[in-house]
Amino acid sequence: LLRVLGGTLEIESIFVRGGEARITFRDYAVPRVKGLAAAFQDVQFSAEVRRTHPLSLKLTRLGGSTLLDGLVRALTKLRS
Repeated sequence: LLRVLGGTLEIESIFVRGGEARITFRDYAVPRVKGLAAAFQDVQFSAEVRRTHPLSLKLTRLGGSTLLDGLVRALTKLRS
């Protein structure tokens, strides 16, 4: 499911380990940071920019839902 959602959002890769995840967008992707921040805040994740081009985010779970469930919910919200 993450692969399908990521493909529609121009995400190159999603790496999940423990309580952290890294999302890297494709080289040509121009995601809206405001939308990303809102989607991840809704599922109680902190997002840290690790690289600006291509955009790479480090997500840390602060509480609330599990990491995988929160990723699915946040990416679904971004897609709509």
